[in-house]
Parts: sequence; C-alpha cells; structure tokens
Amino acid sequence: MKGVSEETRKRVDEDWKRSAKKSEDALESENASKGSKDASTGSEAASTGRASTSSEAAAGPVDFSALISSLAVQTLVHLGQVQDPLTGEKHCDMERAKHTIGLIEILHEKTKGNLTEEESRLIDDTLYGLRMSYVAVSGEQEASS
Repeated sequence: MKGVSEETRKRVDEDWKRSAKKSEDALESENASKGSKDASTGSEAASTGRASTSSEAAAGPVDFSALISSLAVQTLVHLGQVQDPLTGEKHCDMERAKHTIGLIEILHEKTKGNLTEEESRLIDDTLYGLRMSYVAVSGEQEASS
C-alpha cells in the first residue's frame, strides 16, 4: 500500500473490523433465532468459518492470543519440552521448531501497528522465550554430541 498514510491504513483496518464484527453479530443472532438445531449440525461453523459458541467456550476464544499460544505450544513440542498430544511422547525436531518460530516472526512483522499493547507484548515475550528455548536445546544437543 505505497502512498497510503499510516493513519489511512489504521482507519481502513478499524472500518473492516467494525464491519466484520457487525456481520458476525448479525449471523449469531440469526443462528440463535433458528434454534439449537443449526448449532448441532455445524451450520454456524460452515457459514461463518468459526466454531459455534458452545465449541468456542470448550476450546477457548478464537483470537490472536490463541493463535500465538497454539504456535508456541507446537514449537515446544518440536523442541521436546512438551509431550506431543497425539503420541504422548517427547521428541525433538529442531527444523520444525525453527520453522514454527519463523511463522510467529512473520506474524510479528505483518501485524506491526495493528496489535493492542497486550497482543504486542504477548508476541514479543513469546518469541523471546521460544528463541531462548531453541538456543538452550541446541546447546544441549551439541554438548551431548
């Protein structure tokens, strides 16, 4: 968006967020008026691309912090610091850990200026912690070789 001021970008972003929220609210009220049948068949998830409210409550909110937390846990699994939820075992895959940290770095760069102070602090702290864990595990692997 060359030639577009930062203020214009933020205004467009805020307008888009308001519009998306308005559409989401309208769909939720429409689905609520249809009754629980639609929620149980998953039509809400299909029409909005989001999990139903009851599923969301069970799995947690669908927001930026959940995305960063999910990627952080994946990285910790790849670093062998957390058990793989599928196998129940710990394993180390440094390349996948590095890749996942890289994905978070891309999100960090691409969302600069569009995050709340809390979200910005979350991604900064998460990246710092994961990088330090990566270095620590790398050092342990080198020492044991």
